Amino acid sequence: MNENTSANWALFHALCRVLGGQDTSTLANCVTRGDLARLVAIAGQHDVLPALAVRCSEQLAASETIDGIEGEQLTAALRDNTVINMKIRAQAVKIARCLNQAGIIPLFLKGTALLLTDANRHIGFRRQVDIDVLVKPGQLNQAAHALLADGYNFCDLRGGSPGPAAAPQDLAMALKNSTAHHHLPPLAKSESAATLELHRHHLPKRLQGRCRLEAIFDAAVQHEKHGAIFTVPSNDHQVIHLILGKLVNDGYLARREFPLREAHDYIGLLERTAQGLDEALVKQYCGNNFPRFHCLVTALTDYAPAAPIASNYDVSRDLELMKLRCNFRSVSSLLNAYARAAHLSLALLHNP
Repeated sequence: MNENTSANWALFHALCRVLGGQDTSTLANCVTRGDLARLVAIAGQHDVLPALAVRCSEQLAASETIDGIEGEQLTAALRDNTVINMKIRAQAVKIARCLNQAGIIPLFLKGTALLLTDANRHIGFRRQVDIDVLVKPGQLNQAAHALLADGYNFCDLRGGSPGPAAAPQDLAMALKNSTAHHHLPPLAKSESAATLELHRHHLPKRLQGRCRLEAIFDAAVQHEKHGAIFTVPSNDHQVIHLILGKLVNDGYLARREFPLREAHDYIGLLERTAQGLDEALVKQYCGNNFPRFHCLVTALTDYAPAAPIASNYDVSRDLELMKLRCNFRSVSSLLNAYARAAHLSLALLHNP
């Protein structure tokens, strides 16, 4: 983005409102003003092109059909993401069956949990990167053995990106090399649509003290799909994991960067919770990060949950810094450097 380009923030804010789903006029206004190409470009930068394609099909009238390069981009993004998500969902079911045969009921985390259980959202709406599976501590070795026997191999990440190791690591080496992490090295096999991360804990080490491992299992909800039995975290624990694992650990709050995918995961969880979240529980684990995130989501997406959230937080300073970050590359670089330094300092404290 160029220096001092105030339209960047205006278009990003417009994209947030469009993806929020309740503002049905912003998208049509962008089309009328000729801003669609830039809106598509920003959506691509934030990896939400399939979601924008879904909103276009929902919110634009038949007379506002998108043609040209932008229409092709959106159509291709939604088509391709729908296909890959269907494959990932089928892969997750097969993983659950494999672990069931070893006497293990897996708990799927993050996007995988939503992909397997959210029937209200288009399957291609959210971009999915990998499959996250959590098992109880005493089942980690057994689960890894079952997956290795099923054809999975640990990936060699030394090349910079996941890929099957030329000589697959054995389990003992994988366990040793991942002791500082909350999951084993990624697993993959030739026909798999996504890599698989087998977790020993759902949160990184520095955050594990905030959330007992037993709590997420005790509140988990069991499902059965195509003969596979698995669990997913309760809506409350999915929100806790989203805030601690993404906003806090991955540095979004420190960088003053708004995570669009996670914001809409949060909206999806609110829409599935007719009685509302257990705000006291979420705040117990997340502190003020919960009301802060909630207020950022509602301010930027214009989303109002059916079950109101009582938590309140002044996010005006956050919004101003987000605006500066979006409009000035120099501010973005400074915030990134600050967040990186803070992350490395904390990482050294917990994983020397």
